[in-house]
Amino acid sequence: MIESFLRSLPKQNRLSWLLAFLSIAFLISAAWLGFAVSRGVRSNDWTETKGVIAGRPFGLGHQGARRFRWRHVKVDYSFDDRPLSRFVSVFATGEGVKPGNSISIFVNPDRPTELASAPGFLAIDYGPPLASTLGLLAAIAVTLCINLSPKDDYESEVNETLM
Repeated sequence: MIESFLRSLPKQNRLSWLLAFLSIAFLISAAWLGFAVSRGVRSNDWTETKGVIAGRPFGLGHQGARRFRWRHVKVDYSFDDRPLSRFVSVFATGEGVKPGNSISIFVNPDRPTELASAPGFLAIDYGPPLASTLGLLAAIAVTLCINLSPKDDYESEVNETLM
């Protein structure tokens, strides 16, 4: 769909439209990064509490059971005498995230359903938005370089040579 739209445009406008699309995607990605950084700063003041791993973990990263990697686990916990259950990302070994094990979590006192496995910036929270923001910035730079580079009119040069 986007490709057919770009092909319908005159050649000189295609890069401009691509640049506009990349710029909008960059702004969205930068906002995502801003929210991730904001959450990291806010989580420094969150309350530490104990939770119990309720479900079987599923993970990201290396498949070795004894190696460290990010795992998403369902945690049962209580805050202000209210039982809650949420998923949280935990960086641990396979042995540390078995159902029934107790882990420390950090709960947002203003919104008890928001929690983290550690306060501050976690790579799993800000890594993807940082990578996409930097990637889109590089794509914008390359598109700008192509768009602003001097263009030779090869067609007219070939026509003059042939005549």
